[in-house]
Amino acid sequence: MQDSATSALLSRDAAAAAMGVRYVRSDHDSVSFAQNTIPALADDVGRFGLPMFGVLLDCTVGSAGYCASETQPIAVVASMSIALTGATSHSAELVADGWPVHVDDTTGTALGRAEVRTGDGVVLATATARAAKVERSMIDGIPALSPADLPLGPTSTTDSGGPADVYGLTVVDRSAGTTTASVEPKSWMLNPFGSVQGGVLVGLMATATEVAARPLAERGQGFYLADIGVDLIRSPALSMGELIIETTLVRRGRRFCLLDSELRTADGKTLVRSHGTILLT
Repeated sequence: MQDSATSALLSRDAAAAAMGVRYVRSDHDSVSFAQNTIPALADDVGRFGLPMFGVLLDCTVGSAGYCASETQPIAVVASMSIALTGATSHSAELVADGWPVHVDDTTGTALGRAEVRTGDGVVLATATARAAKVERSMIDGIPALSPADLPLGPTSTTDSGGPADVYGLTVVDRSAGTTTASVEPKSWMLNPFGSVQGGVLVGLMATATEVAARPLAERGQGFYLADIGVDLIRSPALSMGELIIETTLVRRGRRFCLLDSELRTADGKTLVRSHGTILLT
């Protein structure tokens, strides 16, 4: 894997810049990225989840599949499966390490795995992802951002708070077993190709799942997203305007709640789908 190619790609990634993701190192066996924690993206008990490190994870696990290659192809994450520990930490740094699993030259895809932990060694998540080679050109005009450019003040009209406000996720309807929310792509969410970065979409689907799960917890009961699988079918462009996320409760058990979500365009085309498991504590 070539350091210069990775650094060049990262420098054109608005979402990575907004989250403060930085490239650390790579060799033929592994790749590492890091970022500082962003308190506004923690949940209401201080837990660090995918809204905070989805972009970090996307950069790491998406690169990992090809890190043994002599040249780093342009690739995007097509699907990702994440298991989270629900751990809390006061660490100021997050570190992600990724490793290659398999390259399929026939299909132009690669499988990678990654682990995210805090600077003091607390494991937050493990993930596997399939990345696909793409023939795209990086566009000009991607904004040069930093974490100071994230919309950290309240931006939604819901009582969701935290990550939902940063992502601009607004609940528009709650009915029996279904939560509908709206969101609009923002410039800080973009990848080098001018569409929403995969890690932002992962964080967004995780946020929608947790917002939909809130009514499922009984008084005094906590919960967190334990597992989620995300299929990134098509990354939305800024020009798509308002998008809809519909989250449906599949089953509520004593400890586990299963929820399916879809991100759609205004005319009903599915862009992203996810299957999440909420653990009641």
